Amino acid sequence: PYTFQLAGVDPDPGDVITFGPGGEQHCGLDGRATISPEGLFTLRGRTFAEGQCIFRVTLADGHGGETSAPIVIYFTG
Repeated sequence: PYTFQLAGVDPDPGDVITFGPGGEQHCGLDGRATISPEGLFTLRGRTFAEGQCIFRVTLADGHGGETSAPIVIYFTG
């Protein structure tokens, strides 16, 4: 598996960011990507030699602030 720690910054002091999936993945994977509320992103089941995968991640501060952002991962050889 591939594991990455995601990070986010909230402009309001003391707000804690939580993470979640924000949509479908756009690549051919045998397994799934998971994102913990703490931002641990895990990708399993790569079935191709090279290319890119695009994932959308949601970030929320628990006080109504929410946004999403893409994660693009490039695989080579």
